[in-house]
Amino acid sequence: MFKINEEQLEILRNKQGYISDMDGVIYHGNCILPGVKEFVDWLYKEDKPFLFLTEVLLFYAVQSRVCPLCFGSTEKRNKKTTGKP
Repeated sequence: MFKINEEQLEILRNKQGYISDMDGVIYHGNCILPGVKEFVDWLYKEDKPFLFLTEVLLFYAVQSRVCPLCFGSTEKRNKKTTGKP
């Protein structure tokens, strides 16, 4: 597993927001990579804006309205985090 030191961690904590590719960064194949759930939970907890981009799941996500990160439907995730459908 990749390790970062305290100085590198502090740099990451101070970022205003995050943009990330998904394939190979967030998931590989049909598996979410280690630490991703904790990272996403931290983004929400710290109210950090983020955007995950991919060309692989775009069609699937739009057609099924299911979040490709396996958190459930987009409506369910929005309601859980914002209290709104």
